[in-house]
Amino acid sequence: MEHVFGIDFGTTNTRIAYFDGKKPVMIPIEDSRGRVYNIPTMIGYRDGKPVVFGQDAREAASETGIQVCGDLKWILNREDPLEIGRRHIEPEKMATDFFQFLKEVVHRTAAVREELERVALTVPVNYPFQSRLRLCRACEQAGIEVVGVFHEPVAALYCHAFLSQRSTTAAVFDWGGGTLDIATVRIEQGKAQVKAMDGIRRGGDDFDQIMVNQAVEQFLRDHDL
Repeated sequence: MEHVFGIDFGTTNTRIAYFDGKKPVMIPIEDSRGRVYNIPTMIGYRDGKPVVFGQDAREAASETGIQVCGDLKWILNREDPLEIGRRHIEPEKMATDFFQFLKEVVHRTAAVREELERVALTVPVNYPFQSRLRLCRACEQAGIEVVGVFHEPVAALYCHAFLSQRSTTAAVFDWGGGTLDIATVRIEQGKAQVKAMDGIRRGGDDFDQIMVNQAVEQFLRDHDL
């Protein structure tokens, strides 16, 4: 049976998984960090063409001639193209390039005998509707059929409901690089009913920047600069 892959298209990192009939299985990637499961959501362009992705793009950020872009999920909020070097690239095209790279990641994974052709996506609770449409179009242009779009914290609770088969009320916080989301769900006999959810566009990247700013300010004060 053809798998439906799940993709957590994160602000900072992206992960891919599928359900093998018994349990979720993460798709690994081999890069300079070794065998890992999180792919930095970054892409690098040279002369308007994508040349590096993920960790390679992160490490190429200082290379002359390569323009590296991150925050791809929120770039889809833009109406206008981005100026990358001397070229203008539509946000939707950048997302398409990244999802084509994800297809290659799955294709190179020996343990997976199927191609990345059908996918369920996760998005933040308050992700704009137009951005969702552009995200789905980007997948389709990469040759991937989108079978469902789920809010990030709810997706985690669906998995819990399926695996635990318990009746309970549960809440989950999804604190990612770009957003903080929460959902409360009532689970009854393996079915989940969403009671409430909300989120803000603040995440780990914002806290990292706050700590960097505080460290710089403290350094300047200590050295009378």
